[in-house]
Amino acid sequence: ALEIMKQSDVNSDRKITYYEFVSYLTTNKDVLIFMYHFNMVSKDDLRPNFGLADNDELPDCDSDLEHEVLQKGAPKLKRGDRISHSRYDYIEAEENKAQPVANSVMKNLKKRYDDILKAAPIDYVEKFNASEAPDANLKLVHIHGYRSEDTRNNLRYNKAGEIIYHTAAVGVVMNAEGGNIRQRHFFEHTTDIVSLAMHPNMNYVATGEVGPFPLICVWDTTTMECMARISGLLTKAICQLCFSSDGNYLAASASDDYHCIAIYDWDKCTMTAKNVASKAKKNNANALIATG
Repeated sequence: ALEIMKQSDVNSDRKITYYEFVSYLTTNKDVLIFMYHFNMVSKDDLRPNFGLADNDELPDCDSDLEHEVLQKGAPKLKRGDRISHSRYDYIEAEENKAQPVANSVMKNLKKRYDDILKAAPIDYVEKFNASEAPDANLKLVHIHGYRSEDTRNNLRYNKAGEIIYHTAAVGVVMNAEGGNIRQRHFFEHTTDIVSLAMHPNMNYVATGEVGPFPLICVWDTTTMECMARISGLLTKAICQLCFSSDGNYLAASASDDYHCIAIYDWDKCTMTAKNVASKAKKNNANALIATG
């Protein structure tokens, strides 16, 4: 790397300008060959004035490259044409030299692939639809984990005594009765859930997620049906949720700079009130910090 820096620094001022860098890339034979073989440049890009500054001065060309490529006795060309011809000749020579190697590599790869195909068990019978996707789907059975590092009051019991919580973007209802742990999952959220509130009927639950316009879902913990979807008013994240004592309204607090608060008639998915709190950091000393 230091050697490249020294070669690029034409005026030895320990600084590399954009022009010096481009000039180095477009006159160094190894760089040109590398870019050409990876289709980063084409032969048409190797113009006589490739890498020139606004004053139309040609960059210095590697003199060794010129002497190596130009044939003795060739007609003398202008400097710009000489640089262009040297690039073309060198690249064509390297390309012709590399082609047999590439062909050999491809031949070996094909042989190995054919050997793999022949390695099937003796009793293997290819099915008529072997090239088609299998008629199968994955089903989530159990999630290991629980979000506790940055959420509060997010683990509750429903009326049936099942445990309600969330992890990642999934709401979880877990039944551990009799030591046989079973889970049901709520998948309406698309980003991480960070808040949860239980309805007074101990059956419905509200969950809020993170995102530019985070989604609030109210869902049934027995049927896993989504009862309401609310979004578009609060931003960044729904950090707190709470139902009214009669269960008809849902309060939500956002994680924006002003901690905006909205009150929803959740059954109708309509907002009844909205206001800002303050920029002060929320700190509820009475809130339970759940840990797992």
